[in-house]
Amino acid sequence: METAEASEQIKQMCRFIEQEAKEKVEEINMKTQQDHDKEEQTLLIDGRIALTKEFEKKRQELGVRKRIIRAKAAAEQLASKMKSREELLDQLISKVTDKLVAIANDKSAYEAYIVKLIVQACIKLQETDVQIRCREEDKSVVELALGKAQDEFKTFMTENASTVPELNLSLSETFLPPAPPQVGLSCAGGIVALAKGGRIKCDNTFDRRMEQAFEALKPVVRHNLFPSQIATEIIHGSAMAAAH
Repeated sequence: METAEASEQIKQMCRFIEQEAKEKVEEINMKTQQDHDKEEQTLLIDGRIALTKEFEKKRQELGVRKRIIRAKAAAEQLASKMKSREELLDQLISKVTDKLVAIANDKSAYEAYIVKLIVQACIKLQETDVQIRCREEDKSVVELALGKAQDEFKTFMTENASTVPELNLSLSETFLPPAPPQVGLSCAGGIVALAKGGRIKCDNTFDRRMEQAFEALKPVVRHNLFPSQIATEIIHGSAMAAAH
């Protein structure tokens, strides 16, 4: 009897231990699953954060590349536009130069221009002895103009100054470059007045006068050749209003 009871107690203890073991195993498995789920969730969150950061980094890099590409394209477009504008301005200057050369080729009219250019230069220099330098092809025209220029200078100073300074004009032995087109330096016409052994001079060539006029009128020239979009819209709007 005692043996049976002892055996039953042992069986109960085994069942209890087994039950405890099962519960412990379940607890461990549950804890393990919870830790796994937690770690998996943490890894998932960290992964999403990392992906978000990487995406934002790539987005910013892409934005920078796009801005660089747009800026480069805009710079190339502007450079192309400026090159085209400069070429157009060069063509304009070339056409004006051709017209100045044509004036110089009309000797009867050219002499009057030379007289005025000499007088203007002498008024500016206010020197007694002035040499006039011209193109070699204009030598005969300038020689005829010297006396007339001296008379016009005297008349101008008599009318506009209290005293009339003495003026001695002579032709320089060196010449300006010939007319364009040619390789190297050229001169469309006009003269250079020299005094004090060449230390003082007044450049009254057609080329220099054209440069001065172009610089002074550059805003007007650019506006007429390359009107802005706003100006175009204003002009277009005015025309439409006039039509209605």
